[in-house]
Parts: sequence; structure tokens; C-alpha cells
Amino acid sequence: MEILEKKARGYFKEDEQVIHKKFGKGIVYSIDEKVIEIDFNEERKRISLEVLIKNNLLEKA
Repeated sequence: MEILEKKARGYFKEDEQVIHKKFGKGIVYSIDEKVIEIDFNEERKRISLEVLIKNNLLEKA
């Protein structure tokens, strides 16, 4: 899974708009090897990259 997490880190960038299947549109606040932080309508969420990848929950807007 670590390789996929590193690819996701290269794919998603800070300040980029994304769409989460449950939370909707958001903007990437920060990202590291394990966690991505996204602002959804002024609510910031920290989400495991592993969970996002396994469940295909996030895509670029």
C-alpha cells in the first residue's frame, strides 16, 4: 500500500480542488505520506490516504 500512498501524494497537490464521495467538494490543505487534510465548506478533515485509495473515495475536481 505504501507505493500507492506515495503515488497519491504525487497526484494530489495542496490548494487543489477535489471531490470526496461522501463529503463533496473540498480543497487540499496539506498532504503527507499517510494523511491528507481537506477543507470541506470550512470544516477541515484529516483522512487516511490508505482508506481513500482502498475505497476510491477521492478524485480531482
